[in-house]
Amino acid sequence: MSASISSTLVKWVLLSQCICLINGYGSISHGIISYRASVYFGDEETQKIVQENPDGLFGGSVYPDVFYDSQCSEGNYSFVSDATKSTAFLNASINYLLQKYPKPWNNVTEKLVSFLYGVMSHQVADYMWYGEDKYQQGFLNMMAKLNFHGNFQEAAVFAELGSDVVLAYDLNLDHIQPFLEWFVPVSDLVNIYALMFGEGKVPHKVVENCTVTRLIYLMKEKIKVSEYYAAVAPSSPFLMTQLLDYFPGGVDDCAGWVGRKWQDLSSMLEKGTSNCVIPTNPLQIQCNASTTLQHATFTSRDYWTVKSRAFDYISGPVDFTDIDQLQEKGGIIVLPSKLFWEKFKVKQNQKQKQRVGSLDYIGDYFVNNTFAKLGW
Repeated sequence: MSASISSTLVKWVLLSQCICLINGYGSISHGIISYRASVYFGDEETQKIVQENPDGLFGGSVYPDVFYDSQCSEGNYSFVSDATKSTAFLNASINYLLQKYPKPWNNVTEKLVSFLYGVMSHQVADYMWYGEDKYQQGFLNMMAKLNFHGNFQEAAVFAELGSDVVLAYDLNLDHIQPFLEWFVPVSDLVNIYALMFGEGKVPHKVVENCTVTRLIYLMKEKIKVSEYYAAVAPSSPFLMTQLLDYFPGGVDDCAGWVGRKWQDLSSMLEKGTSNCVIPTNPLQIQCNASTTLQHATFTSRDYWTVKSRAFDYISGPVDFTDIDQLQEKGGIIVLPSKLFWEKFKVKQNQKQKQRVGSLDYIGDYFVNNTFAKLGW
């Protein structure tokens, strides 16, 4: 981290008093993007799979970042996140799935399929967020110009932490079930990594432990989000007002692009990858194109390392009592424990008492959709 890191971010870290509770951009933001893409996705068969297996979708949406955390085997497996973010991983996964699990798919395979839709959503959103063309109109570049004196690196590190806090505080996520329950197809992932790196390079236990660690941080952020929000809000008005709506790289723009690229993924899962162009940039994937297949390779993009730097602020003890880990055929399901929900309920009751003493109750208002933009 450069010496010019935002003083506000430092204040935020001090205010939290427990750095381990802050979660980096991805867990909440990527989950919301995947969910919104799934609501309006036009392919009925695919929509049915992802909506009936939300634990796979949300698990895949979050999973590519889990190896960047320094508490994930001391950061020795960050190369796995680099690979999982690449279209080379997507290509290998599709070919693996089609060879090992021909249709008709059973329920276990459909969870793997839903997981892959989540992974692709993550890949697309990262390109939209960071952008190949980061010196033009991308979200982070504009945020850097307006709030961070043009320092892209400083803006990126702040946004890695701040965007999830803003979304967690501003949006009611109760309708997204099970947002905190993830399925991760560990056995299949280990097999895919064996095809990419060789046997034994990525052990089962590493995949499991790193996933559990990331979920623990997300749940603790859910408890402490109001405290973080108070520290984040004054630092970037652009992040506060434009995160959902900004046209290149806002949440809704990302969800729209995810839906477009899911069409290509559906085509590849139906017909294979032979008629598809798969370059490094997932936004440029094209199926039924005249161009022959391009075999993408994965490379670590410099500004993706922002994630590992942001996770340096998250280091701290891990409380595994907050998690229940269930063994499923081919993988694991991780979800909050009863003890976590008891702590969360206590925290919510404390907040409710504070609000009752300071605000006059007006009423509750509802819309028919699970999320909506009011005032347009």
